[in-house]
Amino acid sequence: MRSALRHIVISVIVALALPLTATGQGMATWLETEHDFGAFRETEREVSCRMRLVNTGDSALMITRVQPTCGCTASDYDRGIIMPGDTASVSLTYSAVARPGQFEKDVFVYTNGSPRKSVLSIKGTVIASPLTVSELYPVSVGDIHLETGIIPVGEIVRGRTKMIYVTAYNASTAPMHITATTDSKNVIPHAVPDTIMPGERGSVTIFYDSKYEPEWGLNSHKINVAATGISNNEAVSGENTLELMAVVVDDFDEAGKKAGEDAPTILTSTERLNFDTIDGDKPVSLTFKVKNTGKNKLELRRLTCPEGGVSVKCNKTSLKHGKTATVTVTVNPEKFSDKLINTSINILSNDPQSHNVAVRVVGLIKK
Repeated sequence: MRSALRHIVISVIVALALPLTATGQGMATWLETEHDFGAFRETEREVSCRMRLVNTGDSALMITRVQPTCGCTASDYDRGIIMPGDTASVSLTYSAVARPGQFEKDVFVYTNGSPRKSVLSIKGTVIASPLTVSELYPVSVGDIHLETGIIPVGEIVRGRTKMIYVTAYNASTAPMHITATTDSKNVIPHAVPDTIMPGERGSVTIFYDSKYEPEWGLNSHKINVAATGISNNEAVSGENTLELMAVVVDDFDEAGKKAGEDAPTILTSTERLNFDTIDGDKPVSLTFKVKNTGKNKLELRRLTCPEGGVSVKCNKTSLKHGKTATVTVTVNPEKFSDKLINTSINILSNDPQSHNVAVRVVGLIKK
């Protein structure tokens, strides 16, 4: 209510200030409409600028409203009457906290003269604080920081491709050159762009082709990333390694549709292989059976165990209807740092209903 009354009073004062015979209007001529803060550190918290206008018209002028387009920008302005030839200003403040990277913001200024609406612009680049960098980009490559060091492709049907993007951030005050290389023929990495300006973002772009994977199931590839500073000794160069992980599988949706009721079906003779207590340092082995109870041929794509002290072998990888294979699981006590055996054998197959079956392996090593 007070604000509305205040604007009415100001409007009345402006009207009274005009000559009774005046037919002209105030005109806002801006001395500045853009401001570039350049690169500055997030620890400054806020940066401000002031933009001025001159009333070049033949009547009084008033700024009626200033409207930023983002909550990160605050504004203030001269609220008095601007007589012909007088100057007024608008101050703009950008909050950089938790906003690393480039920014460009517009602010609308409204007057009772001409033009009714003007657009002011601010821009700059916020160089993140060490705390923000560590939270958002925890993997360091010198002064280049990456959002992750592990690239999970997830399950992918053999023969299909995927593009992955890892954001890279330049936390230095100098341009940095970045490269990405690998020895894997089915992984093609690129740095885009290969030069990242201070406080700006780029990416390590990775093209992955599952067709050339040597193994079914989980595959891992190393990607080497290097960064060097350009024309600034303060920029820290560095190297680091990313790991891409992909699980290559059959097209189970398509396979299930084609096979229907004739699809291969995997059945294990047990869900739990118990070694009980192993006394001594010599390897101990147990076996279990895998059977195909479906009509079509069952392909055992891969058998693995995440525990380094456990090895697994299978005497067959292709089973016709009703046939069985023998899986031999060997525990090597010397490779266990713990007394407890608690892991699993993972069997990847072309069974569209149960393509990844796990058999628990448990026991105790007496040391």
